[in-house]
Amino acid sequence: MSNNLKHIQRNILRPKLNKRCRCKGKICARSQVLFSFGANDGNNERILIKDVKVEDIPIDHFWVKCKELNDVKRFKERCVITFNALISSYQKMGARVGIGLNDLQNIEIGN
Repeated sequence: MSNNLKHIQRNILRPKLNKRCRCKGKICARSQVLFSFGANDGNNERILIKDVKVEDIPIDHFWVKCKELNDVKRFKERCVITFNALISSYQKMGARVGIGLNDLQNIEIGN
């Protein structure tokens, strides 16, 4: 596996596509953007989650838009969270693929 854990082998990801998986990661940063991920639904905050583990797959990081995570009093930076996410897509990048996590649910503060 490459040193860049954001990219994983497609054959590892394929069985998990379009399924909900239990994930864990650490909130590292917040960013306001003018147009957040296409649809303008009034939520223009995106959150960087690092050191992500999608069941048995390590992922370096991903950016997410999730209104529940916008609660900065509950979900502070450096806070470890666990959540269920839909693995809905991947993007081919040479021999590797990048993972897409969407529709975060059951978000809990973890250890």
